[in-house]
Amino acid sequence: MENREQQSSLKKVLLVDDSKSQRITLSALLKKSGYEVQTAADGFEALELLNENGPPPFIISDWIMPGMTGPELCRKIRQTYPDGNTYLILLTSKTDKADVSTGLHAGADDFLSKPLHKEELDARMVAGLRILKLQQSLMARNDQLDRTHKQLTMIHEKLEDDLKAAAKLQQVYIPPEFHSFQQWEIATIYKPCTYIGGDLVGYFPISDHEIGIYSIDVAGHGVSAALKTVTLAQSLNPYEKEANLAFEPMPDGTMRTREPHELMSELNRRHQDDSETDQYFTMVYAIIDRSTGKVKMCQAGHPNPLVLQPDGKTHFVGEGGAPVGLFSFAEYDSIEFTLEQNDQLFLFSDGVTECEKPDGSLWDEDGLSDMFSAEPDINLVKFPGQLIEKLSNVHGASEFTDDVSGVLINPWAATNENHPDTFSKAA
Repeated sequence: MENREQQSSLKKVLLVDDSKSQRITLSALLKKSGYEVQTAADGFEALELLNENGPPPFIISDWIMPGMTGPELCRKIRQTYPDGNTYLILLTSKTDKADVSTGLHAGADDFLSKPLHKEELDARMVAGLRILKLQQSLMARNDQLDRTHKQLTMIHEKLEDDLKAAAKLQQVYIPPEFHSFQQWEIATIYKPCTYIGGDLVGYFPISDHEIGIYSIDVAGHGVSAALKTVTLAQSLNPYEKEANLAFEPMPDGTMRTREPHELMSELNRRHQDDSETDQYFTMVYAIIDRSTGKVKMCQAGHPNPLVLQPDGKTHFVGEGGAPVGLFSFAEYDSIEFTLEQNDQLFLFSDGVTECEKPDGSLWDEDGLSDMFSAEPDINLVKFPGQLIEKLSNVHGASEFTDDVSGVLINPWAATNENHPDTFSKAA
């Protein structure tokens, strides 16, 4: 039904000829072939009809007419209706190549030679119909592509708005760039490679002289990885021990602090259901005792943390371990080491040491060590911005290909008015 309607709509012809007999003859031939014909005695009348009704699929015009020639009419039509889907045929006895070129440059699509033969007329019209159908099909596809593009643009804009909203939600779980309380000073670095990221860093008080600190990198990027970080942040609630898996409720109502390897094993047990979706994560978790400098730490596939000494010397600590949520049989161990007076500890994701240089090589652990060795006197307030600036220079661009995160802790900051005695909820 639709094809018939399309076929019928294409079989409309405006015939322009100053010869009445020629109009009668040609109209009869066209009507016999099923065309609907409207006639005009000259180019001016033709333009009036076009102004009233719009251009039809076919316009057949004599070349030589008083007042306005066929090529002049073609040129006027193309100028007035540049997007019109109209097939223009010039009726002429001219056969010279220069004349044909003139007609084509004026906007004609084809020619009918005089004296007129029905077979040639039918052939030219069939050829024109084929071209018009093709143009109609292309226009329909372009319209569909345009609608699809607009729909995709709307979807993209909606997704972008949703991602921006999700980024704000995720940011709630990221500590501020600098936080101080009691004698602790902590700097936090967090820069996802897209709106939302799969990295997470944080810390929470354990006792008056102990703090738990962690760095996490969820496999993959995007929404699923970001959602996993939100779940993990809720599992390591810094304000309520009852909601923090780093603590275990005891039968007498007290809370026992889990050893680092115990926390990692508990997280691995809880996240086994995610192994089929590749939602495993690497992590390092440490408990730091400021009174002794003692550190108990468990590493699960995460980069080795870096100890920074006040004289600029550095060394990495850690023994690797299996990622969390990947293997049900994974076993985790805690290691112990001591931070000497004024030593600091830096936990970070692989987006730091695997920052790619323009030549494709990586910044690696040596680059990180060299940065701290060159400037051992670290200002933790400025450190997050300084590290991001350094990585931008290394990478040659301000946007990275992987999430960048880390947490640098100084347990030895002197107590003053800038170091409240309690853990602020702003963290």
